[in-house]
Amino acid sequence: METSWGNLSVIPVIKHKMNLQEEFLKSEGKPIKVGGHEIVQGDRIPIKRGTVRITFIGNISSDGIAIKSKPKRGGIEMSNGKFVRLLHIFDEPSLPRQVQHRVNCPDGELRIWNIYKTKQRDGSVTIDSWTGNAGMIVEYISPNSRRYSCSKGTGNFDPTDLTFEISWTET
Repeated sequence: METSWGNLSVIPVIKHKMNLQEEFLKSEGKPIKVGGHEIVQGDRIPIKRGTVRITFIGNISSDGIAIKSKPKRGGIEMSNGKFVRLLHIFDEPSLPRQVQHRVNCPDGELRIWNIYKTKQRDGSVTIDSWTGNAGMIVEYISPNSRRYSCSKGTGNFDPTDLTFEISWTET
């Protein structure tokens, strides 16, 4: 069975014995190929200090992305002026579909991965990443802009679960 994913070429739905989480464990976290596309668990934006703009595209999904500046002395500036090392940004009806943050990444990279809400058997909701068939297809739009087509962990691999773009300006 094949599924069309918008501007992505037609990719067969994954129906093999291992899910993407198992494939990533087997590859030790390296990118894997599915239907001719490279699937990654996360990405690294090359930036030391500057501004990052995140824009959600397509239907509102209620899923989101996590961005992280790893070094202890780096961070992501919030609208109140405080810095955090990890920020979850969700695509929800009550939130803006485009946000902008100043970042300070002394090691020269900002880490990006998709996150998603999972309803557990007991009714609770958890925020998860890197489980089941979670993965991202990264399109390089320009030297300072990328598009991410993401699949959450549940069900078959479907990169239309969440789509967003990130652009950045170094200062």
